[in-house]
Amino acid sequence: MVLSLVGCADHQPSPDPGALPVCTPTEMLDGEPAVWGWADLHTHPATELAFEERLIWGSALQHVDVISPNVLPAIDPPCSVETHHRDSSSPLDRTAHSQIMALLNQQAQYLHAPIGTITPRAAHLSAWPNGRDVLHQEMQLSSLRRAYEGGQRVLFASTTDSQVLAQLLKGPLFPDLFLPTSTYDEDSAIRQLDRIREMVSEQSHWMEIADSPASARRIIEAGRMAVILSLEMDSLSSAAVLRMIDRGVRHVIPVHLIDNAQGGTAANGDIFDSESAYMSELFDPNQRLRFFEVERTPSILFQLPRPILGASGPAPLPIYADLQPIPYDWYQRLAYEDTCMCSALSAPTLHAWDDMGHANRRGLSADGRALVRTLLERGVMVDVSHMGVHSTEDALCIAAEVNRPLLASHGGVGAATGPIGSERELDHGQAVRLANGGGILGLGTGGEFHEQTLFTQSAGTLVTLHTVRHGPRVVSEACVESTWFGASDASCARPLAITSPRDGIPIEHIEVRVTAPTGSRCTTSTARWFAQISLTRPGRPCGTSVPTTVQALFAAQADGSCVARVAMPVAVIDAAGPPLCSSATVDRHYDASDICSVDLSEIDPATCQAGGTPVPIATASASVIDTSGTTHMLASASGTPTWTSGGASLYVRTEVDPRLDDASMIRIGLSLIGPEIPSAAPSSDGYDVCVRPRVCAGDPSSCSCTPLTFTTNDTDCGAGWLSLDHRGDWPRDGLVQLYLTLPSGVRAGEICGLDLALLGDGPPITPTFDVATIESIHDPISLWAAGYDAIEQDLFAGEPGRIAFGTDMNGLATQFATAFSSPTDVMLAAHGCATPHLTQMSVDRQPLRLEDRGLGTYGMLTDVLATIDAHPTPDLDAATARRVIDSMFFSAEQVLRFWERVQGSRPTPPTPRCSP
Repeated sequence: MVLSLVGCADHQPSPDPGALPVCTPTEMLDGEPAVWGWADLHTHPATELAFEERLIWGSALQHVDVISPNVLPAIDPPCSVETHHRDSSSPLDRTAHSQIMALLNQQAQYLHAPIGTITPRAAHLSAWPNGRDVLHQEMQLSSLRRAYEGGQRVLFASTTDSQVLAQLLKGPLFPDLFLPTSTYDEDSAIRQLDRIREMVSEQSHWMEIADSPASARRIIEAGRMAVILSLEMDSLSSAAVLRMIDRGVRHVIPVHLIDNAQGGTAANGDIFDSESAYMSELFDPNQRLRFFEVERTPSILFQLPRPILGASGPAPLPIYADLQPIPYDWYQRLAYEDTCMCSALSAPTLHAWDDMGHANRRGLSADGRALVRTLLERGVMVDVSHMGVHSTEDALCIAAEVNRPLLASHGGVGAATGPIGSERELDHGQAVRLANGGGILGLGTGGEFHEQTLFTQSAGTLVTLHTVRHGPRVVSEACVESTWFGASDASCARPLAITSPRDGIPIEHIEVRVTAPTGSRCTTSTARWFAQISLTRPGRPCGTSVPTTVQALFAAQADGSCVARVAMPVAVIDAAGPPLCSSATVDRHYDASDICSVDLSEIDPATCQAGGTPVPIATASASVIDTSGTTHMLASASGTPTWTSGGASLYVRTEVDPRLDDASMIRIGLSLIGPEIPSAAPSSDGYDVCVRPRVCAGDPSSCSCTPLTFTTNDTDCGAGWLSLDHRGDWPRDGLVQLYLTLPSGVRAGEICGLDLALLGDGPPITPTFDVATIESIHDPISLWAAGYDAIEQDLFAGEPGRIAFGTDMNGLATQFATAFSSPTDVMLAAHGCATPHLTQMSVDRQPLRLEDRGLGTYGMLTDVLATIDAHPTPDLDAATARRVIDSMFFSAEQVLRFWERVQGSRPTPPTPRCSP
């Protein structure tokens, strides 16, 4: 049975606290009066009703005696650890849920943990709310009230869903018997729209649905929040979209996560590629499993990985079992990767390609172009978010023809000087045209970090934590320094030797040398070793562009070692289009500072698939030989037991960001080989992986680095330790990250190692990790504000309010992971108006602080603005912070003016029409 309200018992409507006093700004905007307040162009308040109510736990309508902007009610009833569906007695149902939830959590590198009081021993509210948690409701009425009291006056409330994800959550009869239906999305959208209307109706004294810019202006001028109904679905027909307009929808995202009947989506994820393939039969019954059709382009960094499909179990039960990569010959035909490497395995230097990401070839279909035109002519706001570059181009051309503006509600904007990260960013040239045509932007709150790796350790087996029982607790500790880990106890191995070559050292050869145990060979009948060297384009820091990837086979040497060499210059494909073997190339020289990393891997020449039988390696090194014959060591590593060539990396840090000393935050990442680490259950508290960074203020080559002590409310891991998973269910091959603010006086550059500990009360396990990384990062909220200001100056000539929030809250999108200390007393003022004083929000008497939770619940957007207003870091100066606050509190007015341009009641700036 499917419940009508997941995680929400039947209650009477919560008391309506009423509207706040009205304030009219003392400042004019472009010579006209303006309403006061900020806007969010993309949220999902009713998403718990999507995915057949099997995924998101909790409800915005979770009722309490008093709606308080300072108190978030705990989830009641608490969610199950295994599943977010109440009817979960079937082992198959529980298995399907746990697999899909783990898959989604891996998108955020954050694990699902027990929420609420399942047993007296498992009340881990420290895991919720959290900015990276995508599986729990984040927009309860109390949280919405805090955002409203913090100045929000426009809320775009959208629908969303996925037939494929909903089917996966069911478990049985998938994928063999899965058939997408044309009615699913419409039915789901209607349920969600009705829930949003119910929510607004219950709080009608301070929020109201707006169906026109005039009604929105009336609502805001009365001191209330205008709610605009929005549509973001995967597979609605154009006729269904128009029926939703008749139901009050005034904002439409025609293309979401898949290629649908309207056009091509942004090609930016393997999970969406698979979803698009499963849904393709709905739009073309003659073509099943059609993956994204892409083209190579230097204007995009992102490259699609090998697609995955659901695998069925053995006969006679065709039940969902796992997600597996598609066959390699199928992958080759899709031409996602450069396959020249495998066709020339005998060559000492294989191939290099440069600055080639993926763009979806599809634009808008004829049906999609007609729908965009119809919506604009009816005064409905059309959103290009999630469209691929070709679909966006088609939409811009249609908008120019009908002289109506478009918006991009959530995402980012690419820089004018470089490529975009993926099609989910708005191409800069297209952003300029959208802005010049009277459009607006919503800036996503996922966060940028300006990360720089302090150290990374990678090997076939980096460290194994053996459980040791101490009374009722199981504890195991290990230390990972800047080294290849050599033993599974608390000792530290010899540090990784890293030197930093200066800029300008010309390279004659790059040489990678490995030493294998006696009897091993560099090449066998089933595996060829090769080195894959990542080079950044000269003048660009590592990580800011798609690297040139140079691959070279290892050859045996007289001393028994194996050496792979790359000579300069490197032949690089430097043109748009598929990088075929016959394509024209250019020669490019690199110097030592352009080398970012060296990976060691294998390939099976019979199948052209990477990863043969892992070969143990005792030592490895990477060096450059300059034009005078001098050797410069880049990195070397050794360890006992030996590590393998199946997935090892030598990290090369060739330049130090001068801002590194200013960075006071770090990000820790740990990758689990296996086995799965179980979470808490009704009969067990499960296991928790705890971490403790080490700091070396003296000699970093020694193993005397001391543990770094953190003051935290999290006592689960013990004094000085920090929980990495909060007793979540950590799947095999899972990567989990933790964000930390360093104690006062500690510089990121002094971080030298990491202590690990495993504790819990489950059955004895021996989890093994293969990658440990620590990066210095900068405050993402300050960087967001600085980016906001830069985009506003660039696209809108500093005109305030043309950029609003675009949080995608509850849209399976992560939020700000962490930030510097949020204010304990919040009051925001702009344009002669001010918010009420707000205290720090709490849940179950625990404070909700940005530095602990990130943007974990919707009302903390107020705290984000207050943090910007306080401009706490060198990344954000006072003048920039003030411009951002002033601009945000005009964004509600700019949304209304944009909507008036769409409806034709306000002139739209003319823009050049596209060529035929």
